[in-house]
Amino acid sequence: MQIHDAEERGKAQEAGGGLALAQWENLIPRPSSRFYRVRCISCGGEQIIFSHTSHEIKCRTCGEVLAEPTGGKAEIKGAIVAVLG
Repeated sequence: MQIHDAEERGKAQEAGGGLALAQWENLIPRPSSRFYRVRCISCGGEQIIFSHTSHEIKCRTCGEVLAEPTGGKAEIKGAIVAVLG
């Protein structure tokens, strides 16, 4: 039985190495959270914030609210300039 299993493993490695890359990507979970570079609507200042923040984020320059927590993904009030990470 061991010889038969070893032969099958050898054939599988020659045929493509077992699982395809797409199957491996499905097995490894990816985070749904990101960091955003957000531009304030009122003053134009930019700030980097977390997409699932648990605190209210205010602009450093004018104090305008940029993001409010919702229990999951935050509600972004500013304009998202870039997605980081």
